[in-house]
Amino acid sequence: MKKLLLILICLFVSFEVKSVEMKDAFTRIEMSECLPYFEKGRIMHKYLRSKKRNDPSLPYFKKNRTLFSYKGKSYILTVITEIITTDKIESESIADSKCELVDFDNREAFDLIEQMYKN
Repeated sequence: MKKLLLILICLFVSFEVKSVEMKDAFTRIEMSECLPYFEKGRIMHKYLRSKKRNDPSLPYFKKNRTLFSYKGKSYILTVITEIITTDKIESESIADSKCELVDFDNREAFDLIEQMYKN
């Protein structure tokens, strides 16, 4: 009986340690490392969101997210661009960009990807 209890305690403790050591759902990757993966990988889903303001003289932002896979791993490439419109031209510049490795074993990552597909 004591051996069985000891085995159960050891299993429980080892499970708890592994769950505490789990990585975050998204691990940030350097863009210089990510772009070759993006070029060689396979795009699974694209998502674009932009919201124009009532006043056309104010800039607005476009957020483009691309879910892609490369060598069995999944990544999300996010590019945010700022769009400024004047009477004659419309200019677009990159405001922010990031690339993240997605851990689908984490529920947070799965929920985010599910939201991307719903929109």
